[in-house]
Amino acid sequence: MPPKFDPNDPAVAELISLFKSFGLSETKSLEVARNPKTAATLQEIVVSCKLTANPLEDKQAGLISLLANQSSKLGEEERDYIAKAIADSRLKSNDQLNAAIKYLEVNPSPIDDAKFDHECGVGFNITPDELKVEIKNYIDAQGGAAWDKFNALLGGTRQDPRIRWANTLDVKNTIEALLTEELGPKPKAVPASKGKGKDSKKEPVTSTGSTSGPSTSNIDRDPIASSAATERSVFEEGFLGKLHKVGGNVQKHESRRKEHLDWTKGKVFTRFPPEPNGFLHIGHSKAIFINFGYAAHNGGHCYLRYDDTNPEAEEGRYFESILEIVRWLGYEPYKITYSSDHFQKLYELAVDLTKRGLAYVCHCTGEEINAARGGAERGPRYACAHRDRPIEESLTEFEKMKTGQRKPGEAILRMKQDLEDGNPQMWDLVAYRVINTPHHRTGDKWVIYPTYDFTHCLCDSFENITHSLCTTEFVQSRVSYEWLCNALDIYCPRQSEYGRLNIEGTV
Repeated sequence: MPPKFDPNDPAVAELISLFKSFGLSETKSLEVARNPKTAATLQEIVVSCKLTANPLEDKQAGLISLLANQSSKLGEEERDYIAKAIADSRLKSNDQLNAAIKYLEVNPSPIDDAKFDHECGVGFNITPDELKVEIKNYIDAQGGAAWDKFNALLGGTRQDPRIRWANTLDVKNTIEALLTEELGPKPKAVPASKGKGKDSKKEPVTSTGSTSGPSTSNIDRDPIASSAATERSVFEEGFLGKLHKVGGNVQKHESRRKEHLDWTKGKVFTRFPPEPNGFLHIGHSKAIFINFGYAAHNGGHCYLRYDDTNPEAEEGRYFESILEIVRWLGYEPYKITYSSDHFQKLYELAVDLTKRGLAYVCHCTGEEINAARGGAERGPRYACAHRDRPIEESLTEFEKMKTGQRKPGEAILRMKQDLEDGNPQMWDLVAYRVINTPHHRTGDKWVIYPTYDFTHCLCDSFENITHSLCTTEFVQSRVSYEWLCNALDIYCPRQSEYGRLNIEGTV
């Protein structure tokens, strides 16, 4: 059995320090250090290329660590050549890095700089007009325009050397524009027949790529049915069709509803709030579609809000990737915001909540908190020893947390909710904890950070979100969401849940 990973081991700690010194985040440094082979390769690269002399930006450092993981077939000279190309910003993306590795596996030293740059898209530049011409030529070479070939066309452009390195979103938008010019708007999908059983026969549907010839579907033969089918919208049916009107969500104080309506002018405001601690997966596409799509359908706006409240897990590359995916799916955020925009206000509200007797500083361990909540046996719940401490005492302790006088795990700020409630989301959730890690936007200003349960609903309130749309795993959280907003007497958005998207049998 391999020895247990210990980040405090002197040799491991030295490696982590080295990786951080050239620009790699602490989280990523720990991740690399867990893999001895990759860590050894990265150490060689950092020392050989003298990367600590001029620390890299986060994304560049991430590419260097990726190189260390994927360059096993390269010689030291070829590997270091790629590392220096990343450091001097010739290679800027994962795609370019993969191309560089493949090229030098086949074409080792002596390296032809010009050929390397050409094969890896270094310095590639193309104007919108040039891109349109190249894509038009590509479409013609593939047999002409057809909406049902859209995905194949988009994927195929990645293999065409003339447009291989063009921005993916620009390529997607250009293909859509050219198809629309030639064929008109993309046809809307026809809903499947509701009929069931052996007698229900499927009618053939004319290919969406065809612009001529008689249609054989019943819907196409019936103008009324065709109109009804094409005008239907997912945002007007089922769960989404039953959402409240703007201003229709009940408020503790009527004045808050009026203020909300004055600000929104009756428009829908939603938000897509991912945590920047990893790459988006296919399930996120549904969340993006619902939040951005519902707002657009109703003439409103959707924020992209990064929920950046845990500096230990966040990396710059995830911020960039998230925005790229949102745009690739065809949406543009109304505004890009960060939970960290509101750190000062969130802190002030935490103090306010404590002054109201609805929050307290707790020194229990995780095991003690779990036991007080009933433990694994789901036994009786009980208040911890700190729950009823004087308000001034909690305020003093919270200030000690804020000023760095408490270590991580020594103290937390908890909301004083309702331990008798059957909903675990009301069992005195954690509002603030100590994290001694610099934040990517606020640096060393804070050593206390708000939790998701404290931050999410308050940021929704700050941004006057009309519809807080999330997956059903957060159903229980709706109670604590509303509790906190109402406890602070602020505008309370309405949280509504939809089923999450899971796909099985994939790799």
